[in-house]
Amino acid sequence: MTWVAVMFGLLANSAEGAGVFSYILLGLLFISSGFAPTKTMPRFIRSLMLNDSVVNNAFIAVLWCVGILIASYIIAMQIYKHKGIVSHV
Repeated sequence: MTWVAVMFGLLANSAEGAGVFSYILLGLLFISSGFAPTKTMPRFIRSLMLNDSVVNNAFIAVLWCVGILIASYIIAMQIYKHKGIVSHV
């Protein structure tokens, strides 16, 4: 999530604007059984919450996390280079 935040921070024009981008990440907090009944959630999420067999689902979740990490790192670095922030030593 740090690289996603870095990417949003680089896209913002001010510190206040960077803070507003974090509200997008806050939306992820609402994907829990505290805000929505588990019966309405996809099967793999229910399995994680009910301690069912989730080996395949856990592996897929880890792959998604790694994919998001790699994609956000690459995008953040491209934005960083495009803005000309890199100092040439």
